[in-house]
Amino acid sequence: MNKNIIENEIKTNILKDASDEEKVVVHYANFELIQEEHERMSSLAERIMNSMYNEVNEITLVTSLLDKEEIKLYEKEFFPIFSTELDTDILKILKKKFRKKYKTIFLDMPYEELKGLKTGCIKGKLTDESGNIYEIEFRLIKEEKYIKKIKEIYEVIKHNKIKWQNIYFPFAYKAYSLIIQEVSEELESRLSFLEKLNIEIDYPESIRKNVIDKILCLNMREELVNPDVFVRPTEEQLYFEHRIEKCEEDILVSKEVEKFEFLYKDTKTLRIITKSDKYERMRLYFINHVSEELKKKITLYGNMKNFDRISNRKRENVLILRNIDEINEVLRQYEVFEKIEVTGISDENSMIIPIYDLEIEDKNEFLLKNKKKNLYLKIEYEETEYLTDKLSFMKSVLEEYLVDCNCIFTK
Repeated sequence: MNKNIIENEIKTNILKDASDEEKVVVHYANFELIQEEHERMSSLAERIMNSMYNEVNEITLVTSLLDKEEIKLYEKEFFPIFSTELDTDILKILKKKFRKKYKTIFLDMPYEELKGLKTGCIKGKLTDESGNIYEIEFRLIKEEKYIKKIKEIYEVIKHNKIKWQNIYFPFAYKAYSLIIQEVSEELESRLSFLEKLNIEIDYPESIRKNVIDKILCLNMREELVNPDVFVRPTEEQLYFEHRIEKCEEDILVSKEVEKFEFLYKDTKTLRIITKSDKYERMRLYFINHVSEELKKKITLYGNMKNFDRISNRKRENVLILRNIDEINEVLRQYEVFEKIEVTGISDENSMIIPIYDLEIEDKNEFLLKNKKKNLYLKIEYEETEYLTDKLSFMKSVLEEYLVDCNCIFTK
């Protein structure tokens, strides 16, 4: 991107949206003022161009399942996707007028097993401070809020004019909520007098060993900020620069900022440019970088890439994959595909490996009307955890390039 392109971008859609007063200023300003405004615009474009090496071209999002102690330990790197999941005080929940959900758990099971999961009633036992025991019953339902959150992030990334890359979040698809079904009458009558309740849940044998009672965290946090706002007039348009100091993370601007044009970093200062409107409060998404050291301490799930900026940029510029080598070249960008390789083309008579749709992106209307061609890809892999989840993610990655193909993986 060069300076002229940036200046032209700044100039677009100008006078047609200007007020009568703004048009008068443009048409009747003297030469010196026009020259000054041109220099201001040129200066703005120059600063943007000089900062392009810091431009955010892609977002690395990473999740981890952490308990409450681990959340405190890694509070600067990871944040609960839903902070409400931190509050699992069963007594407090039971005292609410409208109580429904106790908490979210994750089932560490293959997708094929989760598809047909039936648990029936799940029984629990509550013990008060005097040792009295009460019964409680739950039912288990699929929790969709994490998938909805990924869809929200997808929309935000598009709003920030960054190319969407699907995310490897396997536990978003393994989340289940414990819904309070029935509480004993004896407990109901004593709730207002109790100060503490301990809970034990008797999970069915079919899932007992697979329950993960942790909180799904993300290397991203949302925050309302109050930026310093500066007017940046150009020859034909009024812009506002929203400045946030000491900003080291990658930033996304929420969809609430409707007049958002672009953002860039100048050293550690973030500058968000909006057209026509200034925002004294902004909702921003702060995304932390994940260090190699952190990868050794906790288990991470995300779209982390093997870091080779030059090679990755070359692969990103590829618009279509022409052979198996190029397919594997794309896959080698991602750490998650380390033990998976495409070895050739197969057919419908081969043993198909089941996967699922990530259900994040809107389907292209043209491709819905014109059925995609099935592309059968033979893969080899070492035995690995979450194979179905990895292959589902792999399908979405490859179809970014093979846009008219429905990738099907076979043994």
